[in-house]
Amino acid sequence: MKTKRLQEVVDMVSSILAEHPVNTETIFSHNSLTISTEIWDFNYIKLNDAYVYDCTTINNNRLAEEMYDIEPKLMREVIMKYTITNDL
Repeated sequence: MKTKRLQEVVDMVSSILAEHPVNTETIFSHNSLTISTEIWDFNYIKLNDAYVYDCTTINNNRLAEEMYDIEPKLMREVIMKYTITNDL
Protein backbone atom coordinates (compact mmCIF):
# COMPACT_ATOMS: atom_id res chain seq x y z
CA MET A 1 0.00 0.00 0.00
CA LYS A 2 1.32 3.43 -0.93
CA THR A 3 1.24 6.51 1.30
CA LYS A 4 -0.03 9.95 0.33
CA ARG A 5 -0.55 13.17 2.22
CA LEU A 6 -4.10 13.94 3.29
CA GLN A 7 -4.51 16.90 0.92
CA GLU A 8 -3.39 14.78 -2.03
CA VAL A 9 -6.03 12.14 -1.27
CA VAL A 10 -8.76 14.76 -0.78
CA ASP A 11 -7.78 16.34 -4.11
CA MET A 12 -7.95 12.94 -5.82
CA VAL A 13 -11.42 12.25 -4.39
CA SER A 14 -12.60 15.71 -5.46
CA SER A 15 -11.17 15.16 -8.94
CA ILE A 16 -13.06 11.90 -9.45
CA LEU A 17 -16.26 13.55 -8.22
CA ALA A 18 -15.62 16.77 -10.20
CA GLU A 19 -18.52 16.20 -12.62
CA HIS A 20 -20.95 16.16 -9.72
CA PRO A 21 -21.72 19.00 -7.31
CA VAL A 22 -20.36 17.20 -4.24
CA ASN A 23 -18.46 18.91 -1.43
CA THR A 24 -15.54 17.10 0.19
CA GLU A 25 -14.29 17.76 3.72
CA THR A 26 -12.12 16.08 6.32
CA ILE A 27 -13.07 15.34 9.89
CA PHE A 28 -10.59 14.36 12.58
CA SER A 29 -11.51 12.70 15.84
CA HIS A 30 -9.61 10.62 18.36
CA ASN A 31 -7.43 8.19 16.33
CA SER A 32 -9.64 8.44 13.26
CA LEU A 33 -10.05 10.45 10.09
CA THR A 34 -13.06 10.77 7.80
CA ILE A 35 -13.07 12.05 4.25
CA SER A 36 -16.68 13.11 4.00
CA THR A 37 -18.81 13.81 0.94
CA GLU A 38 -22.54 14.33 0.62
CA ILE A 39 -22.77 10.75 -0.62
CA TRP A 40 -20.23 8.74 1.39
CA ASP A 41 -17.99 9.00 4.44
CA PHE A 42 -14.69 7.18 3.98
CA ASN A 43 -13.47 6.28 7.46
CA TYR A 44 -9.85 5.67 8.40
CA ILE A 45 -8.23 4.53 11.63
CA LYS A 46 -4.81 5.60 12.85
CA LEU A 47 -2.12 2.93 12.93
CA ASN A 48 1.32 4.12 13.98
CA ASP A 49 1.87 7.37 12.05
CA ALA A 50 -0.61 6.84 9.22
CA TYR A 51 -4.34 6.43 8.66
CA VAL A 52 -5.59 3.19 7.08
CA TYR A 53 -8.97 2.71 5.39
CA ASP A 54 -11.54 1.10 7.68
CA CYS A 55 -15.06 1.38 6.21
CA THR A 56 -17.53 3.45 4.19
CA THR A 57 -20.75 4.99 5.45
CA ILE A 58 -23.49 5.94 2.98
CA ASN A 59 -24.87 9.41 3.71
CA ASN A 60 -27.36 9.67 0.85
CA ASN A 61 -28.86 6.46 -0.56
CA ARG A 62 -30.42 8.13 -3.60
CA LEU A 63 -27.15 9.74 -4.70
CA ALA A 64 -25.20 6.56 -3.92
CA GLU A 65 -27.51 4.63 -6.24
CA GLU A 66 -27.17 7.28 -8.97
CA MET A 67 -23.38 7.15 -8.71
CA TYR A 68 -22.99 3.38 -8.35
CA ASP A 69 -20.52 3.35 -11.25
CA ILE A 70 -18.20 5.92 -9.61
CA GLU A 71 -17.82 4.28 -6.21
CA PRO A 72 -15.78 1.24 -7.39
CA LYS A 73 -13.40 3.54 -9.28
CA LEU A 74 -13.05 5.80 -6.24
CA MET A 75 -12.42 2.84 -3.94
CA ARG A 76 -9.93 1.13 -6.29
CA GLU A 77 -7.97 4.19 -7.41
CA VAL A 78 -7.87 6.19 -4.18
CA ILE A 79 -9.54 5.05 -0.97
CA MET A 80 -8.18 1.50 -0.67
CA LYS A 81 -4.95 2.18 -2.54
CA TYR A 82 -3.31 4.66 -0.14
CA THR A 83 -2.61 5.08 3.51
CA ILE A 84 -2.76 8.72 4.59
CA THR A 85 -0.31 10.86 6.49
CA ASN A 86 -1.09 14.26 7.90
CA ASP A 87 2.40 15.56 7.18
CA LEU A 88 2.73 18.87 5.40
